[in-house]
This record gives sequence, C-alpha cells and structure tokens, in this order.
Amino acid sequence: ASFSGGNNQNSATLTAHKKLCSGSDTAKGKVGKGIGISTTWFGKYKARRTAKAKKVYTKIKSGLTKTAVTYYNNGPDCEPNEYAYVWSNIKDTVYLCNLYYNIQTSCSKTKESKEGTLLHEWSHSFAGTKDIEYGRTDCKNLAKKKPSKAVKNADSYAYHYCDAQ
Repeated sequence: ASFSGGNNQNSATLTAHKKLCSGSDTAKGKVGKGIGISTTWFGKYKARRTAKAKKVYTKIKSGLTKTAVTYYNNGPDCEPNEYAYVWSNIKDTVYLCNLYYNIQTSCSKTKESKEGTLLHEWSHSFAGTKDIEYGRTDCKNLAKKKPSKAVKNADSYAYHYCDAQ
C-alpha cells in the first residue's frame, strides 16, 4: 500500500490494511448455515446468500492481493460525518476523512475501527457493495427484515468481518 496526502497515522492504516487479507479468509470461513454471526449480519441461512457473501470476501482478498492500493489522507471531498470514501471509477484508492483518524486501529465488536472501515470501502471497490444502511443496529435490522439487501450492504460486511476476527 502507498499513501498520498502526507503522513496522518499512516502506520496505523498500514497495520489495519495488513490484517485484511488473512482477516478476509477468516470472515469468509464464518459465513454459512448454523453460524451465529452469519445470521446476525446476512440473515437467515440461504445457500444463494451464503455464496454471495463468500464471493464478496473472495473479491476483496483478490483485489487487495492484485492491486497496488493507495490511501489518500484527508480526502478532498470528505464530509463532516464520513470516515472514508471511494469513487466507483477509481478502484485502487480509499480516501480517508477526519472521523477515521479518531477511531481505533483494530476491529472491535462494539466500536468503529480503521480495519472495519477499510474493509467497508474495499468491499465497494472490489465487490460492488452498496451503502444501504449504516451502523450496527440498522444493519442487524436489515439482516432480519431484508436479508437480500444485507448481503449487498458494505457496513454489514464491516461488522461481520470484525465479529469474525
């Protein structure tokens, strides 16, 4: 990974980044029938949904392995309520925002983290996920009420990923 926009916690971002490849494999292994966190974030077991979620993790790992990625500090289009963002036409860069610098590096089962944020953003770039719901509560409700949407939701992957570590 490389950095643009100077040094703003680059070592912490690099630490979080390095965890994503093995972490994606770990999370992929915790998707499926009879796995509590899979039901929590992606809804009641269904073979097609499980296959979709596993494919998202495969695409994230593949993208991170095959792409020279850049982390752009203090992204020029940051909004006050954003941790980070990506552009759909620029697949190799995550733009980091102010909120990102105020959260812990490694995954948490209760708090936001750099690791979870990066997983969320790369799921957009490499696997085409969307922003349907944000936050643990709304994502859990999405899995219960609209699981077909949960499996397409970036934050659902961030929370599932972190819970799987």
